[in-house]
Amino acid sequence: AGVPMNTYTPAPCILDAAKAAGICGDWLVDPSVQGAAISGIEMADAIKAHLDGKKENVGILDSLDGAFRAVDSPACGSFPGLPLKDATPPVFV
Repeated sequence: AGVPMNTYTPAPCILDAAKAAGICGDWLVDPSVQGAAISGIEMADAIKAHLDGKKENVGILDSLDGAFRAVDSPACGSFPGLPLKDATPPVFV
């Protein structure tokens, strides 16, 4: 997998309750371990809410227009809110 250059803005996970299908991952929140963890936790919460009869679909849109935003940080594995020491990609020789 590559480093996401865009993230999905409507929700930190996607759940289609009728089809019993869901998606979570760093590309939905932030391209980092933290982003992946947040997305997974949100998916677990959405599944629990669905099983409790409180929520059906999450993050399902009629159109993808405006649904993505450019990633703020180019660093793979970065944590949102922490400063980047060096965002220059490594040079391989």
